[in-house]
Amino acid sequence: MKRELLLLKKVTIEGADSGNRLYDVDLLLRESECFCLVSAVHQKEVLVEYMQGLGKRISGSVRLKGTELTRADRKTLEKHKVFVISRSTPYMNTLNIGENIFLLRRNSLKKVVINERAIRNQTEYYFEKYKIELNPDAASETLSNADKIIIGIIRSVSQGGRLIVLSDTSGAFSQKEMVRLTSLIERLKEEGIGILISDNNPQAFYCVADRLIIFKHRKIAKKIYDPEQFPLATEIILRGTKAGEGSQKEKKTDIPSICIRGLKAGERTVSIEACRGEIVLVSREAAPIDSLWDQCRRPSDCGLEFFIDGKKVSSHTMADLVKNRVGMMSYEISRMGVMENMSKEDNILMPSYRKISGRLGFYRKASSYILRDNFLFEAGEALDDIDLEKNGWKLVFYRWKLFNPRVLIVHNCITAADLWERDWIKKRLIEMAERGTAVILLENEAAFCSGFSDRVWTVDKV
Repeated sequence: MKRELLLLKKVTIEGADSGNRLYDVDLLLRESECFCLVSAVHQKEVLVEYMQGLGKRISGSVRLKGTELTRADRKTLEKHKVFVISRSTPYMNTLNIGENIFLLRRNSLKKVVINERAIRNQTEYYFEKYKIELNPDAASETLSNADKIIIGIIRSVSQGGRLIVLSDTSGAFSQKEMVRLTSLIERLKEEGIGILISDNNPQAFYCVADRLIIFKHRKIAKKIYDPEQFPLATEIILRGTKAGEGSQKEKKTDIPSICIRGLKAGERTVSIEACRGEIVLVSREAAPIDSLWDQCRRPSDCGLEFFIDGKKVSSHTMADLVKNRVGMMSYEISRMGVMENMSKEDNILMPSYRKISGRLGFYRKASSYILRDNFLFEAGEALDDIDLEKNGWKLVFYRWKLFNPRVLIVHNCITAADLWERDWIKKRLIEMAERGTAVILLENEAAFCSGFSDRVWTVDKV
């Protein structure tokens, strides 16, 4: 008989932001079970924040392994063997892999004699047990984000973890690498460890999930037990929303107008080409998405060359690229590039001020006129409706829509978004493509992006 690991009874919880709450949550997670949380508009994340010790319980009962939980700070939760793993899990590049597993555990180093041989032996034991192909003595800077997540899980298991929460981890894995994570989850389930998954790409975990928990209107709306019904989750959440499946404008597919040369994809040097108004999805099977993004944002260091309409443009700095109407945005950039010391209006107008100012500097008059223009904002949305804390990232999309770049490189913005946000981003990218911008998607969420992309770029097509 499976023993209870986590029990929530009529629980109302508050996230890190006091404005985000979940109400009347009833949930029972037992040994060897894996639940996948699905929601839109920052709902499943509230439960994850509570399990991280960042939120608080307003009412109801929370039990861990049969014990009533009175405090929910991180130290108490880890004492009850609850660990949260995400792409921001602590990791030190000055330590090797084995040291990262054992020296970053919650204990008192005053009472610990560091035994390098024991650390190596224990690391090799866990790597062999869970079939992880990493060298315990390897330098940490050689590891990918996916490797660090795997190591974070092993660190939790080595501390006797019984409930592991995975928060938005799929974005660190390519499509081929995803089997590393799902196979590890299967082994953990066999040992009686419970898994709670909160991810904006839930489809990646359908193969290991025993149940889907769907949040809607800040409550549990439905629990799906049959794996064959899992694909209905998105329809349940987004029922009634409509979006075009791609730009309706006819594209010139014969002569590429944008070309990025010198990208390293494994041992090969490749080029990515796109036509004006074309949305191109870069297949993550070709190369790790994060690696391609690092090269694009540091073109001079990586030897990249940008060609627009057959002419090579300066790419020594990001300012050079913007001057030549090459834009980039990423979820990794703080607030996706929103400047906190600037107004909402100036955040949108920033790259375009040269075009709207003129020699006599009628900046405010021109900016006021532009921000009232209906073409910029989604129907029914006003600038005052945008909250810098919750959805300030929308300003960045409006910024590039106004700037109208020749090419816009988008890195994992869709992957990091929830279902409602993805639909909104999709519409904005299609609008930009219809105005002639070539959009290059560096996204780990291939299933959703391929639905509105005009073409999928792979190494084999080079």
